Amino acid sequence: MKNFLTAAIMAALFASNSFAVSLIPRIGVDIPTSVDYSKGRNLNEDAKLGFNIGAELRGDLSKHFGWGAGLEYNFPRGLRNWNGLSNIDDSDFSFLPVFISALWYPLGDWDKARPYVKVSGGYNLFATNQMGSGMSGSWYWGGGIGVEYKNLAAEFFSSQLYATYNDPDKTDMRYTKMGFTLGYKFKI
Repeated sequence: MKNFLTAAIMAALFASNSFAVSLIPRIGVDIPTSVDYSKGRNLNEDAKLGFNIGAELRGDLSKHFGWGAGLEYNFPRGLRNWNGLSNIDDSDFSFLPVFISALWYPLGDWDKARPYVKVSGGYNLFATNQMGSGMSGSWYWGGGIGVEYKNLAAEFFSSQLYATYNDPDKTDMRYTKMGFTLGYKFKI
């Protein structure tokens, strides 16, 4: 999967040599949502408020379609009522997804604003926790809506991030989040 993702990002970059490419560094806040576990944990937890920082390269394929490739570091966030206890600091976890995106601009260039719909997919390069066992990254996917206005880019996005605990049961974790990001667009 990692090789496929690297090849897809490189193909998108080389295919867009004749198109304008933008770099959008961004910051975001994640609304508290849920964490689900497979076998052995039978818990559905609520995550605390989280923050992220990232960057995305974007290129236009046409007036109505574009592509993106980026990464987003999710700062450690905890769980509420982890194992029946409230606000335990050692329940922190974080992810670093690398992704590719497809963007649809239904109105094309509409004055100076460009509303869009976005879908992304990728892989978590790593997942970390402080709960006593290691984690390994897994799939990432999401979708959202946003708007580019002059050099600003604002986005409301929902995504799911997956990881596997390196415990004997190989317990899977799914973190569902919704968030808002704000970035500044630099033409490259």
